[in-house]
Amino acid sequence: MNVLALLKGQALGVVGSLLNLAGHYEAALIACEQALALNPRDSDASVQKAHALNLLGRYEEARAACEHTLSLNPRLDDAHYHKIYALIRLNRPEEALAACNHLLALDPHYGRAYSYQACIFLTLYRHEDTLAACDHALALNPDDDVAYNNRAYALERVGQPEEALVACQRALVLNRHNEDACVHKGDILAALGRAEEARACYEQALGVCEQALASNARHDMMWETKGRALLELGCYEEALAACEHALSLNPHNAGAYTIKGDALTQLDRHEEALAACEYALTLTSRNDTASATKATILHILGRFEEALAACEEALILNPANDLARKNKQWILKKRAEKEAT
Repeated sequence: MNVLALLKGQALGVVGSLLNLAGHYEAALIACEQALALNPRDSDASVQKAHALNLLGRYEEARAACEHTLSLNPRLDDAHYHKIYALIRLNRPEEALAACNHLLALDPHYGRAYSYQACIFLTLYRHEDTLAACDHALALNPDDDVAYNNRAYALERVGQPEEALVACQRALVLNRHNEDACVHKGDILAALGRAEEARACYEQALGVCEQALASNARHDMMWETKGRALLELGCYEEALAACEHALSLNPHNAGAYTIKGDALTQLDRHEEALAACEYALTLTSRNDTASATKATILHILGRFEEALAACEEALILNPANDLARKNKQWILKKRAEKEAT
């Protein structure tokens, strides 16, 4: 390779990095691909390509770009980091956890890896491990808003809603644009009976999502969170549309299928709602929200024994799931009344 081409490739790689930082992910991807055309062994351009692909919702391509980068430089921390993110979004938590552990073996002080580890442990319903990973992340970076929000999820699931609310509020002090923390705070407040405050959080989350989507409309997780906020605000048709958009970008998005099932339930489209929840559970079998929503639909359809089984599935994963608990109580009460007659 001549020196001029090498220098041009390096310059394009730098341009790609700067475009990623500026939020221009399509342009960043083009610059990185041009850099790699000139020098296929440019690991910096390759990792920036993976970063852009992740933020464009092209997770399988991002994972492949990370694998290519790691074949060039197996110790490049950011390549491992972007690979973990892609695997999480592809609903491959065991592989993501293995990649996370590998990264931490290479660099035990890579704080963002602990945040992802906590996220994976949440998916696997390993709450004590989640809290420990959050503690590690926050010891390395006390301003990690994602770690505080993951901590809040774990505390909520182990029956500590007030402590969860404190953690969620801390996440939002650090980053008021954390859309997931906005919705999560709303969920906690709603569970505590503070409906007006919860509504304000959902409205805040909706505004954050719309602002983010104005600059990057291909972020499926942002569409999912928008759908979640709209659902809680009672805008069911709009919530359904947001979920459909998320799924058009990422068919592996189990959260969007779960919200879709809930929205369809509210719209009295019960068979479609059941299909959405069941598909969410094929993508990730450990999903207490999908199981609880499935139980509600089966309950409405009069399939009480199946509904009871779905409630049990949700409560095994998350004993604090109020919807599953209430459904179970109602079904058992009706069963007892029937047996008494």
